[in-house]
Amino acid sequence: MAIWILRILSYIFLLYLLYFSQEVGRYLLGLRLGVPGSSIKIDMGEFPQRTSIYDGERWVSSNEEDFLKAYSRYDVFWEYGFLFASSGIFGESALTVIITLSCALLRLDEIALAAVLVSTGLNLVQMAYSIIISWRGDEIKGDYTVIHKLNARLAAGMVVFVFLLRLALFAAV
Repeated sequence: MAIWILRILSYIFLLYLLYFSQEVGRYLLGLRLGVPGSSIKIDMGEFPQRTSIYDGERWVSSNEEDFLKAYSRYDVFWEYGFLFASSGIFGESALTVIITLSCALLRLDEIALAAVLVSTGLNLVQMAYSIIISWRGDEIKGDYTVIHKLNARLAAGMVVFVFLLRLALFAAV
C-alpha cells in the first residue's frame, strides 16, 4: 500500500517539476530576449506558478490574454514573439529529456518512464485546454493556441516535434 502512495506522490512531484520548468523557461528566455529583470518574475505565491511581465501599469500573468501584448513592449517588432511564446514548451521538453536520459543511464527505468508519461500527459492536457477555451469563445489562451495564432505552420511543426521527441524517449526507455 505504501509503495502506491509513494508512486502517486512521485508522479505529482514530476508534474509539478515539469510544469514549473515551463515557467522557468519562459522567464529565462524573457531575460535573454531583453525583458529587464525588474519587469519579469515568476509568481511563486500562486499555484500553478506563472510568469508575469510588467506592462507599465500592472503585472500581467502568462495565463492572461494581454501577456503577449505586455511582452511586445520589450520586442516591438515581434522578432522573437514565437520563440518567447513557445519557450515554456521548450523548457519543459529540455527537462524531460534530462530527467529521462539521466534516469535511464542510472537504470532507474520506472522514473524515466514516469517522466515521459507525465510530460506527454501534461502537453496533451495543455493542448486540449487551449483548443477547448479557444473554441468556446474568442479568447486566445494557452501556449499551443498562442503559437498557432502567431505562426500556424511553425506551431504544427513544433507539435509534431514535441510528440515525436516523447515517442523517441519512450522507445529509449
